[in-house]
Amino acid sequence: MSVFLLDAMPAASSVSRSTARNCAIYISGGIGDGVLSMVFVRALAEQAGGTVSLLMTQNESAQELFRAQPYVKEVISLRSENRLRGWERITRVKQILADRAYDSLFLFTFRTHIALAARLAGIPQRIGFVRMHQPHLAALLTHRIWVRRKGTPHPDIYTWLPLLYAKAGYQFEPRYPSLFCTDSASSKAMQFCHAQSRTIGFGLNGSIPCKRYSGRAFAQVARTLHARDGGLRFVLVGGSDVQDIAQEIRSLLPESITLLDATQQAKDICDSQALIASCSVFVSNDSMGMHIAAAHGIPTIGLFGATPALRYVPWLYPVEATVKGDMATIAPQTVAEAIWKHLATTDSHGAAAPAGRCSPQL
Repeated sequence: MSVFLLDAMPAASSVSRSTARNCAIYISGGIGDGVLSMVFVRALAEQAGGTVSLLMTQNESAQELFRAQPYVKEVISLRSENRLRGWERITRVKQILADRAYDSLFLFTFRTHIALAARLAGIPQRIGFVRMHQPHLAALLTHRIWVRRKGTPHPDIYTWLPLLYAKAGYQFEPRYPSLFCTDSASSKAMQFCHAQSRTIGFGLNGSIPCKRYSGRAFAQVARTLHARDGGLRFVLVGGSDVQDIAQEIRSLLPESITLLDATQQAKDICDSQALIASCSVFVSNDSMGMHIAAAHGIPTIGLFGATPALRYVPWLYPVEATVKGDMATIAPQTVAEAIWKHLATTDSHGAAAPAGRCSPQL
């Protein structure tokens, strides 16, 4: 993706960065898109009085993960408004924005109806990106950058958002962890992931089946690692849609391997997050779980076949399929070696106890 800064800007907004204290951010897409954005949300909150508001279209249960963050003032669900069309949708969103009198709105995802509603609501700073093939939308924003790519520019958010912050007079300094766990969720996770033990997490989710590593392959990874260290624990993380993969893994592993199937137990997304945050290493398909692990600074092995490999933080280590689009061409031995390598690195560097990853440092 190419990013271009706008040469000619409209008159400066009457609200400066230093006085902007009622900021909101619009984020749509999947749960993983929201998780990816949180390092930027935290950076903005630290410059805007400590908290920001989020306007989100993710499902209600997922929104609890974002609502639990100490730098989030509130999460406003736009799911019902998202189902409307035309001026009815614009009018509803405009009223929501006007009622809260935001002085700045960042559009991490550009949607025309949100930008138009923000302008009609009189929000002084409207900050986002405009695609090169849609120049007629530029007037809806007061601060913008141009992107060439069509569609949502994920996973290039780490390319263009820092430029957008600078354009609007904000700084971006990545702060990790960018997510925090609740005390109750952390306590549940520690019942399995003891501080004295080493736990390997398997992220089974994938938004579409072709993004998912097979249960048989995950089981082979576990057997290989268990042969090297019989004290390793394994946790399977995912939703109800991957319970069949988890069941296959369980059926292929001997009882001598300590295994927790969280797809059968952890129904709360905050509980799943805490399990991931307590892992020594997390290996995952390109999914929400991978992004949560990266947000916590966990050494993360990302499995990529159907999607481009991501390398947005130093502790995300991509393993790519040898045949594009075919997850079966990722050899279990390769995955096991990657886990073992980074498990050894974590041990030698004296990784922080999981509880430290769950305590906000604002």
